[in-house]
Amino acid sequence: MKKKIGITLHPITETFPKIQEIFEILLTEELGFKHIELSSEFLSNQFINFISSKNISYSIHLPHLYSIKINFCSPKKSDFTKAEYWIKKSIALSKKLNAELMTIHPDPNKNRKIGKKILEKHILKNLDSLDKQRILLENMPGKDYSVFSPEEILDFINIDKKRLGATWDVGHSIIAMKKDFLNLPNLLKNNIKEIHISGFKGNSDHFPLTLKNLPLNKIFKKIRQIKFNGPIVLEIIPKNIEEIINSKKVLEKFI
Repeated sequence: MKKKIGITLHPITETFPKIQEIFEILLTEELGFKHIELSSEFLSNQFINFISSKNISYSIHLPHLYSIKINFCSPKKSDFTKAEYWIKKSIALSKKLNAELMTIHPDPNKNRKIGKKILEKHILKNLDSLDKQRILLENMPGKDYSVFSPEEILDFINIDKKRLGATWDVGHSIIAMKKDFLNLPNLLKNNIKEIHISGFKGNSDHFPLTLKNLPLNKIFKKIRQIKFNGPIVLEIIPKNIEEIINSKKVLEKFI
């Protein structure tokens, strides 16, 4: 997959509640996105039929604790059953969309070791269902998550390097690691298959890039150094379409 600017649909549903309407807006000539990350919990067969013929690439983001309260690291039997359902459904959806990348959160667990083992169990149960798909572990902004440090992420990927990888969330790495945030791509390197990027305030992210508080020169120098060649996804919560357009323009200066 060539490096391209993408956008995730889920965060802007607060502003534009009809996901098909959002998709149509993003496909206009003025915006011209070539990649869209879709949240699997919002995908119906009708919507998939609508988008499948479009000349655009897709990736999938699995639901998580902050969307529909799915926890892939919870030991509760009911939580485990729900998590299994969503992994299997997301894999099936990715096949329908010809989406090769699927991002998952290593959700919190009070006992991080148990949380990691539960996540491993989910992954191992479903690896053989993958065709050309790859499951990507997203780096998270706090130490309460079951897999947190770059070293832990790399250890997890080593379970199956051909079918697992990482999503580098730039904002999360800055919030969690401060000035050392580039330690993550330094260690994970070509295991990074997708990038999420947004502006941030304090310990909050998903703001438009028009805040101009990201060290974009440093970030894109590192992106080039690791020879990243996948989607760079705007994961923002805009107040209006102009914030999407202007954030995309910021990225275009570097790609």
